[in-house]
Amino acid sequence: MKNFCLLLLMTVFGFTPKQETNEWICINQLGYQPSSVKVAVWCSKSKEGISNWELVDASTNTTVYKGSAEKLFGVYGPFLQTARLNFTNVCHNYCRN
Repeated sequence: MKNFCLLLLMTVFGFTPKQETNEWICINQLGYQPSSVKVAVWCSKSKEGISNWELVDASTNTTVYKGSAEKLFGVYGPFLQTARLNFTNVCHNYCRN
């Protein structure tokens, strides 16, 4: 079941190379400990931030979790805006053995 959560996240956060991308989502490539906090980082090359986001199961096109950005953090490296996306609850609900 843990692999399902990681596969779901990788599928949901994937991008098609044909589109011009100005936003990225970074996740822990090694995975997350079962009882740890699960957070992704949204990064953008525009100054506009985000407030809400959805985690969608790509195989069913169903929204499995809705969240809000905890806080906008502003400039980081080449990015003009960043935010943390906490998805701990979705993994606690769907990724148990």
